[in-house]
Amino acid sequence: MAAESKRYALTKLIKLSHLRKWKVSAEALGSQGNEKVYTFSVLGGVPYVKRVRFTMKLEAALRDEFMAEAEAAHRPASQIMRDLMREFVQRQREARKYEKFLRRKVDTTRSSVRANRGRSHETVEAEFAARRADLLRDVDGA
Repeated sequence: MAAESKRYALTKLIKLSHLRKWKVSAEALGSQGNEKVYTFSVLGGVPYVKRVRFTMKLEAALRDEFMAEAEAAHRPASQIMRDLMREFVQRQREARKYEKFLRRKVDTTRSSVRANRGRSHETVEAEFAARRADLLRDVDGA
């Protein structure tokens, strides 16, 4: 956001003195379309974003079932949604991390094969067949 539009947004802030918080609409930040309300808190005289309202469309039946389950769990629906969002973000990060690890492993293996440092399937099978035979002899002999 450019400094000029920041100044414009800050001039549109409305102080809610009884809450000691600030509110601004998305139009004040230059956004168009659906209005979003951002809640600001003041630290040392400088407002910062504390919470953002998130609106989503879903089927009425799903909403009703979700609200009933949230009530049965004695938890606010917003808290459950925040937990679900955090879990989703964590899963996505872990999936990207694993994908990166796997990609590096595959690339390393491919470069190893291109450099003739790999072993054929038959060689590996023969080596492990010999190992299995040795283990069976040790077990039978014991």
